[in-house]
Amino acid sequence: MREDRDNMLQVWVWLLTAIMVLLMVSCAARTVYVPAYKVHSVTTTMVDTMVEVQIPEERVTNVTTDTTSVIHTSYATSTAEVIDGVLWHRLVQPSRKDSVPAKVQIVQMTDSIPYPVEVEVEKVIIPAWSWWTLAISGISIGGLSMLLIGKIKRA
Repeated sequence: MREDRDNMLQVWVWLLTAIMVLLMVSCAARTVYVPAYKVHSVTTTMVDTMVEVQIPEERVTNVTTDTTSVIHTSYATSTAEVIDGVLWHRLVQPSRKDSVPAKVQIVQMTDSIPYPVEVEVEKVIIPAWSWWTLAISGISIGGLSMLLIGKIKRA
C-alpha cells in the first residue's frame, strides 16, 4: 500500500512539473534576428552650372592735342571732348555677363555593413475558453494534490 502511495505521488509530481514547464514555455516571447545584406551603390550625376571668371584689369592712356579723345578696351569705350572750354567725358560699358559654362560631376556612394536586425514575431492569440479550461484544470489538480498530501500525512 505504501508503494502505491509513493508511485501516485511521483505521478502527481511529474504531472505538475510538466504542466508548469508547459506554462513557462508557452508564455515565452521570441526574438528573431534577420541579417541585413551588404549594399554598395554609386550614383554619378552630371550637373550643368556656370563658373564665374575674374576679369583682368586693363589700362589705356591717350595724349592728344585734338579736342576729342577716344579710348577702347576689351570691355568699354571712353570718349573725352572739350566743348566750349569744358571737358566732357563719357564711358560706355555694354551690359554683359562673363561666365563660363561647365559640367560638374557629383558622385554619391552608399555603403552598408551587414548586421542583425531585431524583428518581433507576432504571437498567436490564445482564445479565452482555453484560459478558463487551464484555470479549472489547475484548481482541480491543486485540490486533488492537497487531498492526496492530506491522506499521505494521515497514513
